[in-house]
Amino acid sequence: MSEETRDQLAPISKEKQHQYNELINKITTYNEQYYGYDDSPVSDYEYDVLVKQAEELEIEHPSLRKSEVIHKPGFSQVTTFEPVIHKRPMQSLDNVMNVGELKKWVGRFIDEYPETEFNVEPKLDGLACSVTYQKGELVIGATRGDGQTGENITLNVKTINNLPLKIDLLGEVEIRGEVVMTKPSFTKLNESQAKLDQKIFANPRNAASGSLRQKNPKVTASRDLELFVYYLLIEGHEFDSHSQMLEKAKSLGFEVVPFAKTKIKLKELENEISKYEKTREGYEFETDGVVIKIDNTNTQTSLGTTSRAPRWAIAYKFPTEEKNTKLLDVKVGVGRTGRATPYAVLEPVSVAGSTIAFATLHNESEVKRKKVKINSLVLVRKAGDVIPEVIKSMDVDSEGLIDWNFPKNCPFCKTEFLKDDDAANHFCPNENCPERRRQAAYYFVSRVGLDIRGLGEKRVSELYEKELIGNLVEILLLDEDTLTQLDQFKEKSISNILASIEKSKTLPLSRFLVALGAPHLGKTMSKEIEKIATDAFDCKKITLVELVTLEGFAEKSSKDIVDFFQSKNYAQVLKMLEENEINFFAKERTAEKSTEALVGGGLSVVVTGSFDDVGRADAQNRLEEYGFKPKSSVSKNTFALLAGEKAGSKLKKASDLKINIIENRNFETVLTELLRLLN
Repeated sequence: MSEETRDQLAPISKEKQHQYNELINKITTYNEQYYGYDDSPVSDYEYDVLVKQAEELEIEHPSLRKSEVIHKPGFSQVTTFEPVIHKRPMQSLDNVMNVGELKKWVGRFIDEYPETEFNVEPKLDGLACSVTYQKGELVIGATRGDGQTGENITLNVKTINNLPLKIDLLGEVEIRGEVVMTKPSFTKLNESQAKLDQKIFANPRNAASGSLRQKNPKVTASRDLELFVYYLLIEGHEFDSHSQMLEKAKSLGFEVVPFAKTKIKLKELENEISKYEKTREGYEFETDGVVIKIDNTNTQTSLGTTSRAPRWAIAYKFPTEEKNTKLLDVKVGVGRTGRATPYAVLEPVSVAGSTIAFATLHNESEVKRKKVKINSLVLVRKAGDVIPEVIKSMDVDSEGLIDWNFPKNCPFCKTEFLKDDDAANHFCPNENCPERRRQAAYYFVSRVGLDIRGLGEKRVSELYEKELIGNLVEILLLDEDTLTQLDQFKEKSISNILASIEKSKTLPLSRFLVALGAPHLGKTMSKEIEKIATDAFDCKKITLVELVTLEGFAEKSSKDIVDFFQSKNYAQVLKMLEENEINFFAKERTAEKSTEALVGGGLSVVVTGSFDDVGRADAQNRLEEYGFKPKSSVSKNTFALLAGEKAGSKLKKASDLKINIIENRNFETVLTELLRLLN
């Protein structure tokens, strides 16, 4: 059945459209935080579940597909580094969660290639990098970025302990590998960061990524990073097998992924995976699975790739490690939105290479479902090897156990808790709750927010405790006299903070809205707001009708956003900004308006299918150069659809709506015809 037919048979309900939009918004936000800010807001498992749910909806309704979100490896990073365009895309990997899914993957090719041998190696949890050598000299190092364009981190790459600066090969050589930080080095780094009141990293992956993207290479050099190679490209040379490639890499002085095994037969595969799972805790580096690759490169070529990942490789994710420990107490935390989350205070236990003393209990319903009681023995795990959580109670009928009930009042401000519409979560409704204000301030100064360096959680708490600030905007008004009242603050630290504050005032409106914690407004949706608001003050005038016309804005979330802009708190923010002559402009609107003067005049154009001469991203960039607005979906406002090979359901929709359609495998030809339409 064709995509077009499926679309006709399965019309999209408002509920499913809303569900899909919400999934895309979450995935986009998590991509931004993971790739752009070296943060892991959710576990790998939770993220993969969201992606699978979105993909299932896309299969049911192909016209929903947003390839730029869930079918693209990586995300454009928030960066001051120069961009580097990869000669070959740095793809991601698809994954399987169990033996059944692995067999399904193998079943796609094993009948045609029955003698297939595999390479199996630990899935390292670090930062993927590309390093290029010319005439034997290391000339450029780059992050993966979005797979097409990465960051130039050459100076930082040169500080990596086990990476040779010179190799005995004169042609162009590119290696790709994972930059990691070992568990001992991670522990040492966090101990040092704590002493300096600097950021504490959540896991070695974040630490490796943050270290490699430092502006000062001397900082990177102090962080004990290592690079393990999994790919080698030598100009003008082809390898017969992946194992041969790895041997060549080793002969040139590179370290390949440790504990890798080659030439594994299909009948041996499950057993080898099991061995890795049993021994992974003893590794010095973090791993949550193995990578399985077909060894023969001719088979690899025959199987090819999707837009996202190679068909000849897969990541097998291990089940999360679980341990028993005693639950000492249950407490409640309150976040910046007011949501109250119960968490367990545990007798410390080592799980997946780190010591756990606290674990989330999610909400009141989960506490009851899991039959958690104080003093009970509980099963805990690190979800996706990142976030600790309590799975269940192991001794619900033992003596000495104490029932726990959700408190009626917020422990920080004593305001009575409210419940949300589905009665699953409790909220503190007091917008002036000291804990809500503190949490909001942490977010405001974080890298996701205004990125005010030097103001960590400890310093923000101290500012509130000493009553040096009373709201978020006052952080932007901090001066030397105020900062000197903080404990053990050096003159240089104060100077750096003040410089960072001044820099934050020049950020665009979208960044300010994210920092404020406006509901539903991550980076992508905040940029949509810039299309209808010129500055922070203009947001107060935004109507519900205007919002729902923007891409990705559902009616419910739009109402929440409008309510936020109409709130007393936002009015207070605007008052302080005005009094202190601070504004956050939608600076990108200047560039947007200038394109309207170009030949394209801001007309919406959709690109679909593939072209022989350019990739999708390059095609969209070319359109922007001429003043067109590239869009991901066809609507009645679309001026033209540019269709390459295998255009899919968008072609039919454009035809039904009687939109201009230009078809050709060559994009330059298509672009020429598009320009003729304007004459």
